[in-house]
Amino acid sequence: MIKMALIDLLEMIIIGVILR
Repeated sequence: MIKMALIDLLEMIIIGVILR
């Protein structure tokens, strides 16, 4: 449960960096 939330957060951060 917590792992999935962390992965989701990481994905958002990675996408943000790529779109930056």
